Amino acid sequence: MTQNQPTLDRIDNSLGHCKDNVRFACQYCNVARSNRDAKITRLKIQLKRYYFAKGFPMPIICEDTYHDLRNGFTGELAIVIHKYYIKGETNIDKMNFDKDKVISYDSDNIMTYITGVDFNSLYSAVFRGVKLDFIKFTDHLISIPVRCLDSSKFHFVYGDTDSMMLAVAGNPNKDCNQGFSEIITDQQFYDENFYKFFPDPSKEVYDEKKLLGVTYEHCGSSLIALAPKNYWLLEDIDQKHSQTVNLKRINLKSIPQINKDAYEDNIRNEFVAEI
Repeated sequence: MTQNQPTLDRIDNSLGHCKDNVRFACQYCNVARSNRDAKITRLKIQLKRYYFAKGFPMPIICEDTYHDLRNGFTGELAIVIHKYYIKGETNIDKMNFDKDKVISYDSDNIMTYITGVDFNSLYSAVFRGVKLDFIKFTDHLISIPVRCLDSSKFHFVYGDTDSMMLAVAGNPNKDCNQGFSEIITDQQFYDENFYKFFPDPSKEVYDEKKLLGVTYEHCGSSLIALAPKNYWLLEDIDQKHSQTVNLKRINLKSIPQINKDAYEDNIRNEFVAEI
């Protein structure tokens, strides 16, 4: 049985934390607790203690700190690395770190298709820094693409909190259903570990929702991405909706001038379409 231990920030230690029972000096409790739901507030306080114990980045509770950091944010947790990928034309872009700068260059491989994946969790396995016991091949951190795929033949285009797009230089005679099968460098490793995260076609549909896994979301031949959740995608395999235009929080049916030509004109001529 847990006891209600006395603390210096409460007026009456026989009562819990609430706005009326916290001394003015306890700034965090006055801000976090207020008159909100007790269980939610308890969770926030416990999370803060957990961040301290594990050395994780802290939640931002200071408005000044938020504004100092805001200039470095890109979208939400999102970023575009390469805006323009056209099948049969665009080289796979790579990056090198040289002293104090990053150099972008084109490889000899030509992009053949775009594949998009959706994470089963907002805190996805591929972005997490926490080590997992069952990943023994890369120091318990997820790095499957680098370990068994030819990194000169695929490139991260853009990603956000729960999805990402990849450009792949695969077999030009096959469509995007080939997945990553044409750029595998270690077939045995791929076979043993790939389906721990991606859905296994030999299993039931529930396998698509495995913990910390990913599922295929998009499959196309060309992509123009001006910003995260702001892109034009040519999905040849989908005969009903072969062209997808996505502009977050905007009703595109009422704005016909936002199309593939507008995206291309923005990149080539810096033209901005008027809405």
